Amino acid sequence: MGSPPARLGRSCPPASSHVTTVTSGCHDGAGNHARWVTPAVGYHPRVADASAPTSADPTGVAAKLQERAERVIPGTAVRKRIHLYDLLSDYPWYVEGGEGATVVDVDGRTFIDLMGSYGPNLLGHRHPAVELAATRQRSRGDSLGAQTPVAVELAEFLCDRIDPVDWVFVGKNGSDATSYALRVARLATGRSKVLIAEASYHTAHDWGTVFEAGVPPAHSGLTSRFVFNDVESLAAAVDAADGDVAAIMLTPFHQGYFETPAIPTEAFVAAVHSQARRAGAVVVLDDVRGGMRMHPGGSSHAAIGLEPDLVCFAKALANGRALSVCGGSAALRDSADQVGYLGTFFGSAVAQAACLATFRAFDLEGAFEAMTTSGGRLATGLVAAAAAAGVAIEVTGTPTMAMISIEGDDWDRYLNHIWAAGMARRGVRIHPTQAWYMCAALTDEHVDAVVERAAGAFAEVAAEIAHPTRVGRER
Repeated sequence: MGSPPARLGRSCPPASSHVTTVTSGCHDGAGNHARWVTPAVGYHPRVADASAPTSADPTGVAAKLQERAERVIPGTAVRKRIHLYDLLSDYPWYVEGGEGATVVDVDGRTFIDLMGSYGPNLLGHRHPAVELAATRQRSRGDSLGAQTPVAVELAEFLCDRIDPVDWVFVGKNGSDATSYALRVARLATGRSKVLIAEASYHTAHDWGTVFEAGVPPAHSGLTSRFVFNDVESLAAAVDAADGDVAAIMLTPFHQGYFETPAIPTEAFVAAVHSQARRAGAVVVLDDVRGGMRMHPGGSSHAAIGLEPDLVCFAKALANGRALSVCGGSAALRDSADQVGYLGTFFGSAVAQAACLATFRAFDLEGAFEAMTTSGGRLATGLVAAAAAAGVAIEVTGTPTMAMISIEGDDWDRYLNHIWAAGMARRGVRIHPTQAWYMCAALTDEHVDAVVERAAGAFAEVAAEIAHPTRVGRER
């Protein structure tokens, strides 16, 4: 195993991961074609893909599982009322297993997984080194009612690797980490309110959930929102809090539903710092989504130039196993020691061992560089495939997390839904309204297959544009 990167302070050069676009018909303000900030990666097909499109079997295993689930699992019947669900009927709702960059659904259809399990699949499903570490720890025990040596090893590793992490709290999911961070911030400052961006998703808990059902107004009343990347909006939110701001929380990769991704501008990052100082508030970086996909060191603060007091990780940390972390500066250690936030399975040693193995493989295999290269190549290939079909698209985000926008699309990304449905029928899992998550197991052959299949899906989009079937889209 190679040596881990040096501790990540502000002296580290930022990775080339700012939001930029690859486009087939749009230009930036200077009249130039926008391109990835990362080194240019051309698309040159290597293999042909003759896979036939496949549709979901309405009488298959998945359909039968859905019927059973609707009787016993809340929310599964509501799925059918999701906006434009009819265009997602071919999506792999029930999956049998995964390997590397592919998943197989319960009806035997194989999909190239561009969603990375919505973030956790960093190195590839069932990565050998991670599975070996997890298996070895499982043979000793998992939930043992006390901390295991691997817990201390993991905490030391993260403190050595990531600045400004001087101590860590370990939980199971992102909400654990962000909610714990908020408690620490409130105790340290003696204040109550948290400021977050509009449409941001930081937690499933009452204080910040985007879902209002079952949440009393009093539970969410201490959370105020500002417009992401809007300096004046942030200042106004601080003013409105009237001296009661405990924390300003933001994500390095912001994407509201139906919106395109955005990364904090330098001016906005500077405003977060200055407004936090003015309010006496703690700066919390929610790196649950961006962690390990925006900087080779693992933490996105070095990519956006932020100096957080607290930073939260989850998703990719343990390559598919449930683990989250909140790390903080030494100045907040006393408050962290006083906060009681306990969970029966927070000490799960298997997930902790998997996390250490994930970082080792991430470094040893050059995973960040591989994902960045594959993502850039994928974006360029999709733009070319769309242009060949007469469709203008823009790919926005970072190479490792990005999504397409189709010129002339509706507010709800209707054309994107048509495209994603066409991709699902062709064996590619990609979401119409959320960014893709690259995994390091995605090969050039996978990218070639995706781009070739995308050509057919873009042809379907072109047909819809030429002859609209949706009421209101008529030319």
